[in-house]
Amino acid sequence: MVERMADSLWYPSVGDVLAIHDDIVSEYSDTHVGVQNRGDIEFALNYIERGSFGTSPETIHEKAFHLIRLLVANHPFVDANKRTALNTAVVFYFLNGYRFAYDAEIRTILK
Repeated sequence: MVERMADSLWYPSVGDVLAIHDDIVSEYSDTHVGVQNRGDIEFALNYIERGSFGTSPETIHEKAFHLIRLLVANHPFVDANKRTALNTAVVFYFLNGYRFAYDAEIRTILK
C-alpha cells in the first residue's frame, strides 16, 4: 500500500497514462496504436491536480470523474480512449488507497 500524507494524493503522469494505454493496445490485436494529441492528456492531468480558470475538482471522486471525462471527451488516442480513461481512474484510486471488488463482467470491461 502507498503511504501518503492525509492531504496529498498521488497523480498519474503522462508516462503513466501512456503505459496504461500501451498495455491495453498490446492486449487487443484490433486496437489501433497512436497518440493523436499529447496535450489533451497533459491538460486532463493538470486539471485534476491544479484546476483551471480558478476552479478545480476538490475530492478524489471529482478528480476521478474529470480524469475520465477529459480523457474520453478529448479523445487523445487513436483508439481505446474509454478503456484507457477507466483504467487510469482505477489506478488513480488504487494508488490513493481505494480498493474495489469486481465481478467477472467488470473485470472484462476494465481490460
